[in-house]
Amino acid sequence: MEGIINNKDLQKKLANQIHDMMLGKLQDIDGVDSVDWLPLAPGWWALIIIITLLLIKLLISFLRKRAYRQTWQYKILEELEQMQKRLSPPVAQDVTIKLSEIIRRLAMYKYSRIECAGLEGIAWLSWLRQHDHYKFDWEKHGKLLIESVYAAPNDGNKILLKELSRLIEATKKWVV
Repeated sequence: MEGIINNKDLQKKLANQIHDMMLGKLQDIDGVDSVDWLPLAPGWWALIIIITLLLIKLLISFLRKRAYRQTWQYKILEELEQMQKRLSPPVAQDVTIKLSEIIRRLAMYKYSRIECAGLEGIAWLSWLRQHDHYKFDWEKHGKLLIESVYAAPNDGNKILLKELSRLIEATKKWVV
């Protein structure tokens, strides 16, 4: 045994033989299964789909809102809201005149100019009542539109703000 210990060449040869023998016993590794392109669990897929649908819904609602803000209805409703906010006795006559103009524009837009542009006074209010789908009594509550327009300047203190506010609300319904 001492001869093996002192003989380096023999040790090397035995080590190579043992190495070759051990390598012969090794088997090839089976290949790893291929990994899917997106190896996600079903829960993640559901979450991705829900988030995508929510984003699409938000985008559609944003686009609809933006498109609505560019319509004439939105602009008139905004104008009516501003009129209602600044409604006070000093500006009541100006608001009434502006409201009368808006109602006239609306009528000419929804119907023909020939049908309603020449109407004035009680005939105008009757026409408004006949064409109002919400059956607002323009003849009773709308006298403000035909009287205050021709009143003396600074006569707005005589205008009832409650009546004027009711007319603005009726006009908002007419826009839609």
